[in-house]
Amino acid sequence: MWSGLNRLENIKNSYEQPKLGSTSYVRYTRNTDKLTEDQRRHGAEMSADQILGLKAYLEQRGISYIFSTYVNLLYPPYIPKMDTTHEFEGWTSDAKIKQLKEIAWVPNNGMDFLYEYGFRTDTLDTDGFHPSLTCSQNWTDEILLPELEHRGLVRKKVL
Repeated sequence: MWSGLNRLENIKNSYEQPKLGSTSYVRYTRNTDKLTEDQRRHGAEMSADQILGLKAYLEQRGISYIFSTYVNLLYPPYIPKMDTTHEFEGWTSDAKIKQLKEIAWVPNNGMDFLYEYGFRTDTLDTDGFHPSLTCSQNWTDEILLPELEHRGLVRKKVL
């Protein structure tokens, strides 16, 4: 599951920062920061390139995958969000958006992403943005698992 396009990070060689493997990542904007147009474009381009790069990496190695995002970033219409997350549309090229839409996404209906699902089923947490436990469980049962089964990535266990 991909994070928001507003989460801009740099790779930094520092032993003081949290690490993933031997690489350190430093966030240089807060989720509440109002992004400039350049930062929005950079975030969209950087995210698109990372997503497409990981897709190529997995496919070259024959690894099955499925991608998701917490909020709908690809399929209009969009509903307002409680943070500074923006969509790909308007911030990266139409060609790149087309490539992104060709990826196996769960879901691929704009109102079925986790945030939108929680919004329309009134199961977001008390902050109005994050999913409640009920939201996460119901989304998994109603959206994620059926789509994974449909794509042959999991099988329903028959008792």
